[in-house]
Amino acid sequence: TDCISDLHFEEINNVLISCSFDGFIRIWDILSGILLHSINCRSPIPKCYSKSASEGVLFIAAICSHSLLKLYVLHVEPDKKYRQSECNEYGVRTSEDSEIVATCQSKDKNFLLIGNSDGYVWRLNLSSQDSSSSKLLMLAQFCSGVTCLYTDTHSSLLYVSLESGELRMIEYLKEAENLFIFKALGSIDRFAVGSKNLICCTVDSKYLIAIDSAGGKL
Repeated sequence: TDCISDLHFEEINNVLISCSFDGFIRIWDILSGILLHSINCRSPIPKCYSKSASEGVLFIAAICSHSLLKLYVLHVEPDKKYRQSECNEYGVRTSEDSEIVATCQSKDKNFLLIGNSDGYVWRLNLSSQDSSSSKLLMLAQFCSGVTCLYTDTHSSLLYVSLESGELRMIEYLKEAENLFIFKALGSIDRFAVGSKNLICCTVDSKYLIAIDSAGGKL
């Protein structure tokens, strides 16, 4: 195998899901270490996400290129054998130079949020077996490229940082007006949201700024 790029633990099935740059997703039994199933995505996979459904269905979303998402639907048999039933592809490219630069998953694992270099933010539904394009929804379009995404653990709010230095907040369960929080004098590289609406972010990989969600700099 090539370099492992991401890991996800699924408590319902007690398995570990790994992806790597050799193009394979692998499902491992966490207790025995036995490889239960593998999927060949035929391209390097920098990130993957998973969602277990109560009816014995496992959804695995893989970032397979700069603009392509693959969503695999697997059925879990009683003897822990996995049977792949679907593979759906979703393109999020809106221009030739557009690419996926940030992803995150909602706390309940039902949604995958995707940010693009052209400023588009998308939502992919991982909790339904509906294979139509309606599973993929464009949430917002900004005038600057996305740099980071972060989902709030207590609500359905998505924080979005942009190359322009802006930090915004949108509701990811529906198409809604986005709220402006703060603008830094540089590009926001990464950030984290803490308790009591405290947000800490780095700017141009040099400066650490703490703000509250109302836009007040601390």
